[in-house]
Amino acid sequence: MKFRFASWFLGIMLLLPAPAPAQGEDAGFSQFRREIQQILSALSGDLNRFEDIQRELDSSGRSSANYDEQKNLWISTILSITAISSICEYENDQLSLFLDLKPERRIHFMGVRTKSLEISIAQIDNLREQIQINHSLMTRDLAEIHLMERIDRTIDSSRSLLGRSLALLHGMGGEK
Repeated sequence: MKFRFASWFLGIMLLLPAPAPAQGEDAGFSQFRREIQQILSALSGDLNRFEDIQRELDSSGRSSANYDEQKNLWISTILSITAISSICEYENDQLSLFLDLKPERRIHFMGVRTKSLEISIAQIDNLREQIQINHSLMTRDLAEIHLMERIDRTIDSSRSLLGRSLALLHGMGGEK
């Protein structure tokens, strides 16, 4: 009985058509879509890590300390992390929306998507430099050193993912 059911099930599966690309989607775009979706998934993980980092920064003793130059540098770091997270969230949302466009409309957005990614990467680089300057001027304890390492890894990952998205867009015919 089990063998007959397994044979029947296998026969039905062989008769079903294989999943095809979405209507009007060529094989090249299907591969692009898969790769971008993997990037978006990884970027979502980075966004979660940024939220954890922001909570940790906000709950730090430095956030509740009296105002002084050290707190000013700490607040600047928090603002920079928030900005990077917002940039990544914006690009994540825009790339998701881009994937949902019909091919005849998508072509109109290639240039603006590539330009947006280039600007976002440059903004992240600038904000990272701000964070590095802040932390070079601050006295830090061991926990803050480990937190900075997590911040650096998350920024590296996010920047890399946006760079991969940009390279994929260039490969699809976006502006260079």
